Amino acid sequence: MALRRFIITIRNHSIGIALLIGTIVTFALAFSAWNALLPDSMTGWERLSQAAYLSLRAFVFGDEYAGIGLQALGIAEADGTSTALQSQLHIARWTGAFVALGAILKAALTVFREPLIRVQAIMRAGHAVVFGDSLIARKFAEDWATIRKRAVTHHAHEAEHKWDGVLTLPRNARLNARLTLNSLRWADRIVISESSEAATIETALEAARQRPGTPTFAIVRDPWLAEHVHHAIEHKGEAGEQGDLLITVSEHSASARAVLHRHPAYLLAERAGHGRVHILIAGFGGLGEALVRDLLHTNLVSFLDRPMITVLDLQAPKKSKTFALRYPGLADHYDISFIECDAAAVDEAACTRLVERLERAPLTAAYVTTGEQAPPLAVALALQEQARRQGLFEAPIFIAARDGAGLPVRPGGADFQPCELAAFGSWSEINSAGGLLDREPDQLAREVHETYLKFEAAGEASVPWPRLKERFRNSNRRAVAHTHAKLASLGFDISPLIRNRPIATTRPVVATGETLFRNATEFMNIARLEHERWNADRLVDGWRYGPTRDDLKRTHPNLVSFDELPPDIAAYDIRLVARLADWVRTGKDGIMRSARFSTPPPERGEDREALKAAGIDMDEIGNCSVV
Repeated sequence: MALRRFIITIRNHSIGIALLIGTIVTFALAFSAWNALLPDSMTGWERLSQAAYLSLRAFVFGDEYAGIGLQALGIAEADGTSTALQSQLHIARWTGAFVALGAILKAALTVFREPLIRVQAIMRAGHAVVFGDSLIARKFAEDWATIRKRAVTHHAHEAEHKWDGVLTLPRNARLNARLTLNSLRWADRIVISESSEAATIETALEAARQRPGTPTFAIVRDPWLAEHVHHAIEHKGEAGEQGDLLITVSEHSASARAVLHRHPAYLLAERAGHGRVHILIAGFGGLGEALVRDLLHTNLVSFLDRPMITVLDLQAPKKSKTFALRYPGLADHYDISFIECDAAAVDEAACTRLVERLERAPLTAAYVTTGEQAPPLAVALALQEQARRQGLFEAPIFIAARDGAGLPVRPGGADFQPCELAAFGSWSEINSAGGLLDREPDQLAREVHETYLKFEAAGEASVPWPRLKERFRNSNRRAVAHTHAKLASLGFDISPLIRNRPIATTRPVVATGETLFRNATEFMNIARLEHERWNADRLVDGWRYGPTRDDLKRTHPNLVSFDELPPDIAAYDIRLVARLADWVRTGKDGIMRSARFSTPPPERGEDREALKAAGIDMDEIGNCSVV
């Protein structure tokens, strides 16, 4: 990294470095030649000052270098030694001319820098525009310029480092300044991460209004805030309204999504022979909250019971209340427990409660998200030692570390040693999981929505993507994120999909000839799983069960088990699962079923009847290869 930064610095200052080298070469050649050619009558300081003066004349096209002044100086031209020295002067003459011309051009560029920057900002196309001086804004600019090989226009108050391909512009207080608007004209995307979350949201809303057709990312930390930005401005738009492409990304949610994609908790639990996922979160802040949310969005599977979550935090009572206010219905469906203690030194009372939890379900994974009194690595090491000494668990311990904490990067789906430490949440993972580097932002979620419009369009969600309300966009994104869990529930080995790969931006591929649904029961298991995922989706969005639907109070009668659903709602879930056969692609390098799932579950007659009632012909879907 240091060598690469050095090379980039050399490239960014190549003109100045070339002029400096040319100046040194010119002066050295001229001074040594004139010092030898000057008459012997000149000695001491007079000789040195005259040689220096004549050397400087090389930069101003002095007549001496054209041979005019040599006779006036009494220098014989026929002498062999003087001829060699004159050749040296001719070289100095040309290098001096180039240095002088280069200096003039560089001065002109400096004088006209602002107009040239304006022209460059206007002419750029397909670039990323970044607003803000935050570290993640600068990290994105660097990754975009180096990984995507595309230009970046960075609006910042100060430029701490020049990256290859980055044009830094002064940060205007408002986005209606002409230079700012010109830089947005042909931008590929706009990324905003200001010094505060309030400023980020304000700038993002204005940018989305100014450029509704350009994908705009607002990067905040709070996962709850990220999904509620649009809720404050949602309104019933006119039929011809453009809408916008604003995407609010939580830095914490991207970290959680990255680690749960690379090392799915259900895969860890299955390999350990556990009947359910049980995760431990040490230090509960925004990242801990994001882990709970994403676990329920992406790691629900049909072959494991509902997950358990245990939190260790010094301020557990206070944070538990805040969590319950944000997610009022979540505790009724999932086993979430907060234990008040320092994760780096679990006291006896807390240890007793933790052991009780572990007796109900062994630990699948531990996540150290914040250090209350020590850095995350120190907390993780203390937790590891205590777990080994007291035999609490053998699960891997994941550490939130933007720069890796010096730990090796484990490939996706890796097998871990007991209590092994592993880092997650690097800057590159955040950019990838947040979709900031995707060539087509929200491409898969849009495809899911287009499928909905084609087969199930009804109600307020039956509008094009730019006009779709944010809560429906999020539902589509979560449906995409849950695809791997559905495939794992069907018995497919998803290891090839997560090994050394970022978050998928293309549809998963199943091996040619594989049957997605082998009988009605296997199909209905996924339908039940889909409803469980929808329940989690609603609960995480702040909804609760209520006998009638109330969008203001966020109550919904369908927040019940699949078997309690009205037939028409159950049929909707069944038809939605049927679309999975259209969604998944096939190929010779696609994933295959694990040997353990080579035999489908016994088919039940009531499941086949449920498919018929929903209008699904199993002979057309279940008994055919994916197409």
